[in-house]
Amino acid sequence: SIGLLTITILLFGFVSMLLAWIGLLIGRHAKDVLGTYGEIVGGIILVGFGLYILFPI
Repeated sequence: SIGLLTITILLFGFVSMLLAWIGLLIGRHAKDVLGTYGEIVGGIILVGFGLYILFPI
């Protein structure tokens, strides 16, 4: 029989795949709407998150 751990792992993988796919679709739409500026803002936000993790306030 399939154990609870196996079901949990499969569910986690499915939800991760679904959220990544939704993010990809949203990203494609945002790129069409925002263009290069959206990529620049997204990069700045990611760098900000990284700096916040490295140097917490």
